[in-house]
Amino acid sequence: MRGESGLGARPRAVGCVVAIPRLDPAPLRAAMRLQGVSLNALAERIGQRPEQLRRQAQRELAWYVADAYACGLGMHPAEVWGDDWWAVERAHEQWRDYRKNRDLARRRAARKSVAA
Repeated sequence: MRGESGLGARPRAVGCVVAIPRLDPAPLRAAMRLQGVSLNALAERIGQRPEQLRRQAQRELAWYVADAYACGLGMHPAEVWGDDWWAVERAHEQWRDYRKNRDLARRRAARKSVAA
């Protein structure tokens, strides 16, 4: 399962941007079965329409969607996705660092142009 569909993969560089891998919905469905929670019940817990949840559960999940679904089950995302969650978390940290450094560089450049 690792390496397929971007699971557990290192983040890809797209231009200068870090692409955050997405998570396979299969572990989520397995956790739902284990807890005996239906899609409708989970949708109600997280305040989403059941149709929307069904549609999203068919494709790979963004980290923030996966986090909301796991929390709706009363679990930490790492309990659902294991090491794949931590790979996504590391990629997200890299993205935050990239954005922070990019924004700092832009502010410095703007200050220099105003001062000059």
